[in-house]
Amino acid sequence: GVRTYIVILDLITEGNKEKLINNTAERNQVKNIMNERPRTLHVTPEHFTGSTTSNFLDNVYYIKDNWTWKEMEEAFIEQYLPIGYITLIKTILENKRQGESETATNFITEIKSLCRQIDNKMKEEDICTFVLKLKRISNRGTTASEYTNMFNLQVIKLQKYHDEKEREEKKKLQEENEEYKRIIDQINEEVKRLNIVGKQSNKTVEFEGRHDDE
Repeated sequence: GVRTYIVILDLITEGNKEKLINNTAERNQVKNIMNERPRTLHVTPEHFTGSTTSNFLDNVYYIKDNWTWKEMEEAFIEQYLPIGYITLIKTILENKRQGESETATNFITEIKSLCRQIDNKMKEEDICTFVLKLKRISNRGTTASEYTNMFNLQVIKLQKYHDEKEREEKKKLQEENEEYKRIIDQINEEVKRLNIVGKQSNKTVEFEGRHDDE
């Protein structure tokens, strides 16, 4: 199917010159509103070039300034994404099958790409879970074994990540508890000191009072 995306090209190195926005004013306009070094947009498919791109660049001025390229890309896609595009990608994903000559690595990479088009913030573990739910693993000897090994590595990697996070959180909590305990001990010591000073002060007053009576 047709994919809608933006490739950011570096005007300093020129990068890929194919299908660049040729209008110099548009280039300068992009430079002026971006907070990163000069670059331009490479937009596909073709109907996103020309007046559509120009209108988009004109309107971003009224939204905000100091854009990052990631913000620009997301805003453009949100504005011009074809109706039903996400549904189309979901359908492609649900019907995805591994080709006869396609490696497990390529297949999983394609699954990840489709998942990220549906939700570009999808977590790695969610993608792995999604792939497993698709039940696309066929019992074809080494292929099934290859998948199993890859997913086992993913699970180990994710488990290691979560274990490290858990250790970091425990260490942080322990350090915070120790700091709180230290502060409480300091306060208790200060209270004790003030109590002692107060008692000594009271004794002095009582002694002086008895002396006056005599």
